[in-house]
Amino acid sequence: MSDALLSASYDMSVRNWGDGTLNAEVGASLPGDVARGQIVNQYNGHTEFVTGIDWCLFGDVGWMASTAWDSFVRIYDIRAFPMQFGGFP
Repeated sequence: MSDALLSASYDMSVRNWGDGTLNAEVGASLPGDVARGQIVNQYNGHTEFVTGIDWCLFGDVGWMASTAWDSFVRIYDIRAFPMQFGGFP
């Protein structure tokens, strides 16, 4: 997903940003057209500040993990809406 950018925030969220070409790669699973610099999805699973995010470099494309001061690691598939597989303390 070379056209996606992830951001972590002190507002306890993780955001997936698109550059407008994400629909072509993901297909019909995205709601509507994604314009350049638009938020594709926002994940609100954490209860404290999100301090880290990273892409999974192995396996299928589109997996990412986030960690926060709530001591959880949350796993997401950014191709699914909404999606949250769960947290691990």
